[in-house]
Amino acid sequence: GNMNCDIDKQKPAGESGKPQVVSGALYKMKRDMLWVLYDAGCIDNFPFALMELGECEEHLSSPRGLEWVDASEMLRNEGKDDATTKADETMVLQNEYFFLLAISISKKNYKDAQTYPYLYAAHYHRDAGREDQSQEYRLVESMRLYSEASRVASQYRYDAKDCLQLMKHMTTVASLIAKDI
Repeated sequence: GNMNCDIDKQKPAGESGKPQVVSGALYKMKRDMLWVLYDAGCIDNFPFALMELGECEEHLSSPRGLEWVDASEMLRNEGKDDATTKADETMVLQNEYFFLLAISISKKNYKDAQTYPYLYAAHYHRDAGREDQSQEYRLVESMRLYSEASRVASQYRYDAKDCLQLMKHMTTVASLIAKDI
């Protein structure tokens, strides 16, 4: 399950605007447990667990989370056809790799019927691009991922409870996009 109770998303930490980790010890324990499960192969087919591990590494990085990994194959499978994916290797930080892996697994195992992998990856790019103005391309990537989340959402029949939750997320996305533009 989602254990985001330890991040207070209402109180930005400093100038970066990133959510503040309220309980570092709890977050570290969650991250370490997810790494154990990842290493054992227990979360290989679970996009939500991979997204949670990526988010843990984004907010409270370990040395493993700061490693660069090759995501070329995954990006080629995404259908991206730009200069960065035609190179032999496209290196990304481990936490971004987890978000990409979650999208890939969702497509393969869940018929691309989950919006959250796209939303997590989009939020990651949106936040990462805000820290360094030279990485403005990240806003473009976040917009692409938000649009993919919308595409997935438009193809699925949700019940009333799911609709309310999805509407809440999409309204938040619209507000975030409006701020950035």
